[in-house]
Amino acid sequence: MTHTAGRAAARIGWDADAERYQREHGDYLAGPGDGDLVWCPEGWLESELGLLGPAADLAGLTVLDLGCGAAQAARWLAKHVCGVSESLTDTAGPDASGEVISTHLPEPSPTTEAASTAESAHTRARRASRAPSSGRVIGMDISHAQLTFAQDWHKAQPSHPQVHLIQADAHDLPFATASMDVIVSAFGVLAFVPDLTVVLREVARVLRPDGHITVSLPHPVRWMFPDDPVATRGLKVSTSYFDRTPYAEISTTGEVTYAEYHHTLEDLMHACVAAGLVVTRLWEPQWRGDRMRTFGGWSADTVDLVPKTLIVRLEHRSLQKRSASPESSEH
Repeated sequence: MTHTAGRAAARIGWDADAERYQREHGDYLAGPGDGDLVWCPEGWLESELGLLGPAADLAGLTVLDLGCGAAQAARWLAKHVCGVSESLTDTAGPDASGEVISTHLPEPSPTTEAASTAESAHTRARRASRAPSSGRVIGMDISHAQLTFAQDWHKAQPSHPQVHLIQADAHDLPFATASMDVIVSAFGVLAFVPDLTVVLREVARVLRPDGHITVSLPHPVRWMFPDDPVATRGLKVSTSYFDRTPYAEISTTGEVTYAEYHHTLEDLMHACVAAGLVVTRLWEPQWRGDRMRTFGGWSADTVDLVPKTLIVRLEHRSLQKRSASPESSEH
């Protein structure tokens, strides 16, 4: 599978599957009660883990939800970044929210594209990344159909702090350099991109020097085991950990309609180093029975025995250098 085919498949597959996916998982991904940031199928919430730091510290920041889907995580972020009583539509102008800004993408989408040209949309996306004093949350996804669900939700909830919705490719983020304070990606991007290094270098470019990104993704050992150990009569290694062949679904005409990539832990760490990012936390969440639901290979039969999710927090090396003492910097 070529690099171009894989990137196109991310759009084709998620556009085609958006309705089913949101119908089955949308409410769960929005979190319990009045909403929360759900990090993983195991059910752990940001309000419990504090992976982003104190929620109060998010106020007034510029935050990007990368691979946002229907922007469930971005909704929770917007409440803390913008405040529940303030909508970005009041301060950010006509391009603020409720409108999917389609940026330059390599190939036409099978769904409806926004009418603006690539150049003007790219400019508008960069303007959306410059935060007003009240803070701003941007939800970005490659799938126009997924973003449409986010758009419809916000139209039905006009009093909720709004999220800017931008359609773009993570390999070429349409944001100004050093424009983001925080980036969040909950099962949103890294498993669906062929080149981790390119994406993480883009992340490092748009992060401010004291910024950080927290991502959750399928654990690298996931692909070694069958999704359903009951049906396959055992939790046995069925694929080599070192086999990096992408999982791909092919149409009858030979078109790649879905692609997911196996990146080893070595691949991920090398990409972080190449991007100038430092791992400050790495977590392998265990199953919690009160919120866990079956998501393919995420089930009680597997998660108690094998890690299925990896959560990583990354910061700029410049932040590490500034926080290091003179003694430690000499070693």
